[in-house]
Amino acid sequence: MKLTSLLLFLSIGLAWASNSYAQKAILSMNMTNRTVFDVLEEIETRTDFHFFYNSKIIDIHRTVSVNVKDKSVFTILDQIFKNSNVAYKVVDKDIILSANEASGILQDRRRITGVVKDKSTGEPVIGVNVLVKGSTNGTITDIDGRFSLEVSSSDILSVSYIGYMSQEITVSNKEVIDVDLQEDSTSLDEVVVVGFGTQKKVNLTGSVSALSTKDIGKLKVTQTSQLLSGMVSGINVTQGSGQPGADQSSVTIRGLGTFSSAGNSPLVLVDGLSSSLDNVNANDIESISVLKDAASASIYGTRAANGVILIETKKGKEGKARITYQGNFGFSRPSETPKIVDSWVYAEMYNEALINGGGSLQYTADEIAKFKSGEDPDNYPNKRHYDDLINSGSGFQTNHYLGLTGGTEKNSYMFSLSYLNQKGIVAETNYQRYNVMFNASSKLRDNFKVNVKFSGQKGDSNQPTAVDSSAPEGVEGLISYAIKVPNTIAGKRRMVIMVIRRDLQLKVGWTASLSLRMMMWTLLPVPILNGIY
Repeated sequence: MKLTSLLLFLSIGLAWASNSYAQKAILSMNMTNRTVFDVLEEIETRTDFHFFYNSKIIDIHRTVSVNVKDKSVFTILDQIFKNSNVAYKVVDKDIILSANEASGILQDRRRITGVVKDKSTGEPVIGVNVLVKGSTNGTITDIDGRFSLEVSSSDILSVSYIGYMSQEITVSNKEVIDVDLQEDSTSLDEVVVVGFGTQKKVNLTGSVSALSTKDIGKLKVTQTSQLLSGMVSGINVTQGSGQPGADQSSVTIRGLGTFSSAGNSPLVLVDGLSSSLDNVNANDIESISVLKDAASASIYGTRAANGVILIETKKGKEGKARITYQGNFGFSRPSETPKIVDSWVYAEMYNEALINGGGSLQYTADEIAKFKSGEDPDNYPNKRHYDDLINSGSGFQTNHYLGLTGGTEKNSYMFSLSYLNQKGIVAETNYQRYNVMFNASSKLRDNFKVNVKFSGQKGDSNQPTAVDSSAPEGVEGLISYAIKVPNTIAGKRRMVIMVIRRDLQLKVGWTASLSLRMMMWTLLPVPILNGIY
């Protein structure tokens, strides 16, 4: 009797403690059009409660709305599970969700079976996704196309597979559900350029990737070879320079095919003629097809050993004349630059290198102090030649395109002009390019059609060059020279005049040009007054 009373007392105490915490757990919540899962997760975050349930029985993806202020957890649960078959039970700080058997929902759940087949061939389809709509309850078909799933009468089955049209089927009172899937031919009707003609993707056996006008229009590039970067799988696009006019990219398809002098560049055909990617303006391109496997060699022979890139340019369209303009501008900046040490640090490190090599000091402590103080910038400067050089240009670039298209049922035309102007990050470095294209088509008879195409490109590139005979030519050599020359040498110095003889003078100085940074010697005949100029 005493033991029974003790157990009864403990049971009452635990039940009181559970209900007591639930009553004390007061929440304010405002959640609109959220899933039951979101609401339960929010309660767990803000209280010590934990929920336990079977997601196959409890529909946690059902959308609900909760708007309460200073209410208990019980009130919130009553609100989100109102008019549903869900019941809850509180055990300590755990809340167990279950289906209310009295509602008859549990008795309604049953297991159904079925077979999924291809409608055209009658063959079973393996790996088809069969899912109860709005839940995570699902399965896939086996090797015979069969599936088995536990559902209720109100459930809707969603059946889907790649290459087939999806279907939704209401379970109702069915025990066996067989599904016939129909092929989705929409994605297979896309036309791509193959060899010397066009073909639908459904008929292709080789590996082909394509870029359409819509894909190309999203990108703003200065060279057409940059279009393929990140847009086509299996292609390596490498841009070795950002210099205006020299920022083309090298393209390889599926890696390197050879290390011989034959090279690894793919064959590029523009409207069926061998050309270069960068000879075409990106705005004039209708589509780009990339043939990546050995099947292309059966069409073009050994020239296609590294793959083929086929470019179709825009042509005239039937209708009224239409004018198209596209323009953009921007600025170029180096993505990363080396950090140059100060002149006194360079002097100290140079001295250390000489000592380690068994030599004598180049700079004295007094000279290093003068470099650091900046008291004599002509003889003890701290000049950053590289920083001055790469910031001497604006890096501004602009691109303009003007197109005219039109035609009738039998005659069509397309005419375009484009202009590119790139200024480098180094002064006096620039590139200008002009493109023109004309496409015309005339249908003289039902079986006779004439196409005329004209295209041209003109480019002008300007750049300074290094004065050091050992440096590479062009602006790259100039940048290399600017890094090599230490900042202990002044970039610009006051003019010093010395008398050589009465009719000649020698000027010694440094040019003010940020691009050259070189010492210049000039002999000029000038009159001399009183022996001193």
